[in-house]
Amino acid sequence: MSEPFSLAVIDPPWLWSARSAKGEDRSPDYARMTITDLCELPISSVLADNAVVLLWVIDPMLPHALEVVNAWGLTFKTVGFYWVKHKPSGAEHMGGGYYTRANPEQVWICTKGKGLPRKNSSVRRVLNAPVGKHSEKPAL
Repeated sequence: MSEPFSLAVIDPPWLWSARSAKGEDRSPDYARMTITDLCELPISSVLADNAVVLLWVIDPMLPHALEVVNAWGLTFKTVGFYWVKHKPSGAEHMGGGYYTRANPEQVWICTKGKGLPRKNSSVRRVLNAPVGKHSEKPAL
């Protein structure tokens, strides 16, 4: 086995359902996993004793994300940042959403063991970056 990771960025293939047939065309075309299947992933086994995980969490899965974090043997610490999406023109990207127009995605900071020491105190919680293809993330 290779060296364990002290830092991991994880974007789980969350399984969620659109509330109408109209929304299904916005569902990702890649394989997604149930909460049970996500919980069974051996994430802790590939992490160093003291590690940080940056976990992408989509709004519909917020009620289940802590279950996954706990199953992986991690501790939720805080929201690391919110990615505020914009179009290449600079205009705000407007997602669908069921109650409000969705835009930001959040990344949680979770730790295993003691985590890692903070290296830079100037990192901000809001990341403004262009939106790409479905599920494509900005450069960190």
